[in-house]
Amino acid sequence: MLSAAPSPLAGGRRRERSLLTGELPSPADPPSGCRFRTRCPRVRDLCAESVPTPPPGAPLHGAACHFPLEEASAA
Repeated sequence: MLSAAPSPLAGGRRRERSLLTGELPSPADPPSGCRFRTRCPRVRDLCAESVPTPPPGAPLHGAACHFPLEEASAA
């Protein structure tokens, strides 16, 4: 979603869009661990083993991810 939003810092240039690949998780039979791991570019074995939780003191609208600060290309 962030790649689709305009950026005031881009100086009028468009960002490169990142497209999600992989399977959509089934709401009737969600995958184990992180529900988004079937489409996440940062997925690791840990994602299948445990559900990520937000860090202590995180805002209620924050994201829960085992690897939130990594670049997607580094995964």
